[in-house]
Amino acid sequence: VSTQSTGGILRPGQLVEIWGKAGAGKSQMALQICASVDSAYISTEGSVPTERLVEMSGGGSADNCLIQLCTSVELLVKCVMKELPLLLAQRGGVKVVALDS
Repeated sequence: VSTQSTGGILRPGQLVEIWGKAGAGKSQMALQICASVDSAYISTEGSVPTERLVEMSGGGSADNCLIQLCTSVELLVKCVMKELPLLLAQRGGVKVVALDS
């Protein structure tokens, strides 16, 4: 992700926390970023917004984004520590990992 395309918010190799009140658009921002680059989107919100991701990617598909739902802390830890590294190795890497909680 180029820093220009994200207004300087995202830089390679950095962890960025986006926070704010409910309904402020945090998830929308994460989805928009994931729709624009090779990415992984992990949701703990009880549903995966696949349809919204497809809409944001121009109506084509969400093939550039690996999507995972983790409904408990245990599943989240398993996903981040075991499954995500395997998926990233298979995929050849991604530019952004979004954890939406």
